[in-house]
Order: sequence, then structure tokens, then C-alpha cells
Amino acid sequence: MIKKQLIVSVCLGLAAGLSAVTAAETTAAEPGAVLSNSASSVKQKVAAIQTYVADVEKGLSSDKRKEAMVTEGSFKAVTDENWKKIHGYYDGDTLKRMKLYPQAGSKKTEEFYYYNNEPVFVFVEENGAGKEGHDKNAVGSKYYFSGDKLIAATTPDGKGTDNSSAESEKMGDKLQKESVAFRDTLK
Repeated sequence: MIKKQLIVSVCLGLAAGLSAVTAAETTAAEPGAVLSNSASSVKQKVAAIQTYVADVEKGLSSDKRKEAMVTEGSFKAVTDENWKKIHGYYDGDTLKRMKLYPQAGSKKTEEFYYYNNEPVFVFVEENGAGKEGHDKNAVGSKYYFSGDKLIAATTPDGKGTDNSSAESEKMGDKLQKESVAFRDTLK
């Protein structure tokens, strides 16, 4: 009897382990499967986005970079920030990442990451101007999107924000509008 229970326990443990490995592989290989699944939790979606962002960063050196210079005040309709240039990183014709650099006097940058032509992650760093790639140890605000909806956000100190607040909804809408305007400049 004990031997039978042990065998059942081992089999159940193996099945659970294989399920976890399969889920992790699916998240890494295809974040869209997690993002588009309404049964996926916010935590699962954020983990899929984080894995995707890391994969985009690993491939940056092989991506095609396109640069656009920005005239001061050209984005007044969507932001108060004055940007100097935009770098877009493409895998073929598909935009994967976009980074905005400030005019003189500021060090703030914004990075947008795209999956299936939709923003899934935005990183706002107050001290990012001197960096080409994403610094995984950088301090900044993080915004996670699924579809066109802000699903999670953290402040520079790593604390989560209340996504149901009017302020979070406003920031989510602002970042979506910025994304469209900035992408149009790269075209």
C-alpha cells in the first residue's frame, strides 16, 4: 500500500513538474499565448512580458536600428516632454523596441517594447540618457500592458500602483497615445 502511494505521489510530482516546465517554455517562446488568455492572471502576464523584454534585449545587437530626430515641441499633443531623438529597433519590419532620448538639460528616457505591434511594456527612467540598451538594474517606473489596457505598474522604488485609480488610467492612456505618435515619427 505504501509503495503504491509512493508511486502515485512520484507520478503526480512528475506531471506537475512537466506542466510547470511546459508553461515556462510557452511563456518564454510565445508571450502572446499568456497575454491573450483571459484566464491568465496579471502576475502570469507580467512574468511573460518580463521574459519577452529580456529576449528583446538579448537580440538588440542583431536588430536593425532606425533613428529619427525630433523637433522640439513636436509631441505637445501627447506629452510635456521635449524629446531629441528616437531609436527604433526592428526585427525585419516588426518594431520590437523604441527608446526616446531627451533634449539637453534632461536625462529622462522612455523605452517602449512591442509585441505584435502593440506596446506591452514601458520603462521610464530619470537617468537613462547615457545608455543605449536597457539596464536591467536601472531604477524607473514600469508599466505593463495587455491589449490596450494597463494591467500593472510599479514606481521607481518597486512598489505596485493601484491600476484602478484615475491617475493610473490617465497614465495608461497617455502612454498609449505617446506610443502611436512616437511610432508615426519612425515611419
